[in-house]
Amino acid sequence: MKREKIEKFILQRKLYFEKLRQIYPERFFYVAEDKENIGDPTTRFNPANAYEEDELASLLNLHREILPNEIVIEIESENWEDVVNEASLVIRRLEEFGIPYYIWFSGGKSLHIHIFIDYSLIKQHMSHFKKIAKHYYDSYFNEDDLERLISRIINSIAFLILEGLKLKCLDKSLLRASMHQIRAEGSFNIKDGKVVGYKTYVEEIPAEKPKVVCSWNVKFPDEIKTWKPEPEFFKSLIYMAYWHYIRKPIKLEGYKGYNKTCKIDLNKLGEILQDIKASIFKDYRKRLFFYFIAPAEAILGKEEILKNKDEWIERKAKEWWAWFERNKKAYPSDGRKYYFSQVKCQLKWWAEKILKGEKVVPHRWALREALEWKA
Repeated sequence: MKREKIEKFILQRKLYFEKLRQIYPERFFYVAEDKENIGDPTTRFNPANAYEEDELASLLNLHREILPNEIVIEIESENWEDVVNEASLVIRRLEEFGIPYYIWFSGGKSLHIHIFIDYSLIKQHMSHFKKIAKHYYDSYFNEDDLERLISRIINSIAFLILEGLKLKCLDKSLLRASMHQIRAEGSFNIKDGKVVGYKTYVEEIPAEKPKVVCSWNVKFPDEIKTWKPEPEFFKSLIYMAYWHYIRKPIKLEGYKGYNKTCKIDLNKLGEILQDIKASIFKDYRKRLFFYFIAPAEAILGKEEILKNKDEWIERKAKEWWAWFERNKKAYPSDGRKYYFSQVKCQLKWWAEKILKGEKVVPHRWALREALEWKA
């Protein structure tokens, strides 16, 4: 009986993941095994096609990226009554707009409200997204840059929808970042090394916190409906979201070694890192470190890495951990905790690329977006 229940769960989850892939067909459905307490980036980011479908559906310790045309509104609090009250306000507002939504219990202390914008609208308005991208990126951008900006605009539309609601329990970090990760549907939530619950679909806001401690009790929606507002209304939302909620970042042209096309002058990496180290960032520090600082340090430390990788990792980890602590003291983060072990593992990730002779490139989008949060 137990085996049959588990097999049914895997089948339902596999079907749900297939539906998700159809929501945004041009992007891989990225997944991440939850290694937050270890911080090992070598297992953190994996495209879905790296797994067999049954294997993917059976992974219970799983995260996935929020799709570019997906909005996730998370209401989180230790007090479940507060979650219920604020989630009710959100649902009422969504229903006023006629927006289809899906409520998921996170397995911990929050509700995730998922909204999917119809993919055809994204394609239909691509010229407008590109027009905005030219302004945002000063005319120089690639497909990855464009996709990240689309994701940020879509997320910012949520702020327009929720405008005027007093939501103290809203996790705004999910709506501010591009390509943010969330716990995958059907995955378990761990606290103090123990499974406290599974992320499960609920048809309506539960008055009491659900207790789903077995995978076979997880529920999935039968279908995923997308939101398809009138094209002109959606166009207005795009521009309003951009102008009201997304700040144009500092130009990279002329910034510490960037040329007109915003390609980095590798000879000035050290100067850029010194500027970062001397600065305070209100937010976005973890992404800046993994995608820009760590690979930049690996490029500069190539000779040291080849001589003694472990010694280089330890020294650089201590240097940048002091930077994290200084930033955290100035602007405490309300997001997930970050650990010294994660800093070391992320430096190791890039150091091993150097040892293998693989190409290492600091991501310009990470620096560009981080500069928005420079104090």
